[in-house]
Amino acid sequence: MQSKNKKADLDEHDRAAYIESHSDALARVLFIYAQLNKGVRYVQGMNEVIAVLYYTFWKFGNEGVVSTQFLESDLFFCFTLLM
Repeated sequence: MQSKNKKADLDEHDRAAYIESHSDALARVLFIYAQLNKGVRYVQGMNEVIAVLYYTFWKFGNEGVVSTQFLESDLFFCFTLLM
């Protein structure tokens, strides 16, 4: 059911049980980056760059080296600096 429906279209009960995937986080960061950088927008291959950053943050976050509380915002900041 989850793969066929958008989170915004779900009722309140189903929205609370919605499990976000890793690709949801990556898509949000890439979308915001493209909106804030109209001259660059999205370029093919950005997903591969951000995937490496995300994996690194996620891996070390689960090992307790860094916090995953602000994973998306930290990911956006580092991705923006890298670009």
